[in-house]
Amino acid sequence: MDAIRVGALLAFIALAGLVVYVIIRSRTVGRESRESRAFADGLAAVAARVDASIASSLDVIDELRRHRMGAEDALPAIDAALTAVDGFVSEVDSLPAALPSETLRVQLVEDLRRAERALDRAQHGARKLVAASARVNDLEGHASVKRGYLELQHARDAFARHAGAANRPQGAVRRG
Repeated sequence: MDAIRVGALLAFIALAGLVVYVIIRSRTVGRESRESRAFADGLAAVAARVDASIASSLDVIDELRRHRMGAEDALPAIDAALTAVDGFVSEVDSLPAALPSETLRVQLVEDLRRAERALDRAQHGARKLVAASARVNDLEGHASVKRGYLELQHARDAFARHAGAANRPQGAVRRG
């Protein structure tokens, strides 16, 4: 009879331990899920603003690249885009992120830095074009504007791809 009671007591303790473990684990998973969702929601808002800002910058640089806009008219828009990108870096850095989202945050910041370098290149080209306005053709200025335009497109695509990864479940397999 004592062995039965001891066995029942051990089974009860094991079952109680399992219940406690499941409760603690579900709370941890729930907290991680909430943190991940908060990061994804905050990132979605920032990503929409980043995309709109870069799209308008691409339009201005494209107009400059196709000689439909003067470099002196494009410079203020490029300067404003550089300021905006710097602000977006701060916003992405301030998003609440769980540990798995930290690598994604680093990628997003790198994409924004890439966009910043592209805008710097376009700005350099526009300044060269303004300085060489007396000359008909400044190859360095035009080349910098064109390279900046392409680099900015690539940075925009990379940011959109990484921002989209925040909405995929962890461990999701990418197909195609």
